Amino acid sequence: MKHFLIIVLLMGYSSLLFGQQDGGEANCELLYQQARESVFAGRYGAAHNLLRQVLTQSPQHHDAALLEARLFLWQKDYDASAKAFEAVKSAFPESNDVKELGYDLVFFSGQFARVVDMAPDMIAAFPDRIDFREKYAQALWALERREETGRVADEILAIDPTNEVALEIKRLLAEPMHPLKLHLNYSFDHFDEPYLRWWHLYSAGLSKKYDGYSLGATVNVGHLNDGDTEFQVEGESYVTLTQQSYMYVMYGYSSGSYFPEHKASLEVWHQLPAEMVASLGMNYYHWNNNIFIATASVEKYLRQFWFCFRGYGQFKDSGLRTSWYFTARRYFNATDYLQVTLGVGTAPDEPYDIKTDLERLSAYSIRALGMKQLSHRTALRVGLGVAREEYAPDVYRARFDGTVGIIYLLSK
Repeated sequence: MKHFLIIVLLMGYSSLLFGQQDGGEANCELLYQQARESVFAGRYGAAHNLLRQVLTQSPQHHDAALLEARLFLWQKDYDASAKAFEAVKSAFPESNDVKELGYDLVFFSGQFARVVDMAPDMIAAFPDRIDFREKYAQALWALERREETGRVADEILAIDPTNEVALEIKRLLAEPMHPLKLHLNYSFDHFDEPYLRWWHLYSAGLSKKYDGYSLGATVNVGHLNDGDTEFQVEGESYVTLTQQSYMYVMYGYSSGSYFPEHKASLEVWHQLPAEMVASLGMNYYHWNNNIFIATASVEKYLRQFWFCFRGYGQFKDSGLRTSWYFTARRYFNATDYLQVTLGVGTAPDEPYDIKTDLERLSAYSIRALGMKQLSHRTALRVGLGVAREEYAPDVYRARFDGTVGIIYLLSK
């Protein structure tokens, strides 16, 4: 009888234990389905919370771990997605879904060289997945490997003659690799204390990119409200120094009195770890004397955002005059963005209005700037700013500036 009671108790405990496990698994599946529904409804925060509950109760839940990594990817949080991907990859190294996630992660995070390395194996393992071939072609195009891009696009069109990605790539391949760009721009600068001043600047320029460098030339026409008009010509170039460094050089000349007779700029950027970039440069202006203004910046890319902290320093007999600017830019796609810049200090940062900027004692400014791709060939750039300037000891004025420009891709 005693042994019988022990057996009954053990059977009851086992039933309770397995019942709890079954209930826990059922609860995880319910939470996972709720997380999926939240994702489809766009409630990403709720989805993250539900997935965390699932993975806390069941760390080996394959679908939940995969969905969490993909959710980070859809939100462009590539660092978090990569961390989640490594966790699910270590748990399920042979999963085809995990392999696909890894391919998508390197593609959407812009690691195109890794896409090219992975693509042949992915296409061999999944020959029916035409989207894998599309990503391969797009990565090759981004790396400017035109011949290979065309070959992969032809392979796609042999499978699907109406494939939009491949047809667009073939259209792009038929155009010049680095088309000539036309830049047209209008900007103004205005204040009304201690006198009324409107400065209008009209610019027209051409630029073209070559392998390892780019060249640009611009003609500026400046007009003051009192009727004075001046001209200025500029030439500039971006030069690739190494895989991690590039340089900007510029020279401008004017025979007028408001524009500097000579101006020149030199700045070098270098890539740092963690998607950061640092730069150091010098600006030179000459009217009746020589003026040197040093500049340095630190930049950081974080998902769809770009941040820049830049400083200027003007060397004078009375000491160093400085100004500081912080810019936050939000990208909506590869070309369109909106940014806001906050500034404080005394050293000038705008070369077109350099002479008036040199006269100010202090300034606080805010500027907004946006870029919008209107068509394949045309982009629009619009900006507006306002500053509070101390132009005499303890005497302040409001100063406004704005810009609107068009960038148009010309034929070769």
